[in-house]
Amino acid sequence: MYARIVSERLKVECPLASIARYKMFKQLNSAGMNVLRTAESRIDSDDLNNVKYKLLNTTFYHLYTHFLFDVGE
Repeated sequence: MYARIVSERLKVECPLASIARYKMFKQLNSAGMNVLRTAESRIDSDDLNNVKYKLLNTTFYHLYTHFLFDVGE
């Protein structure tokens, strides 16, 4: 998802490390890593840009915003 956001020149805001931080676990599935590595090359052809959806709800929290969508299937 990050690759999609950056490729569209959208801004990603990250909170300060003193407020929020995360730890990533090592990826054990090499096929999954291959999917991540090739994500940028598939952005225009995987049809996620053509998904029809309806925004059902938006909830604003202190550190993030939660969006609920209906994609139909």
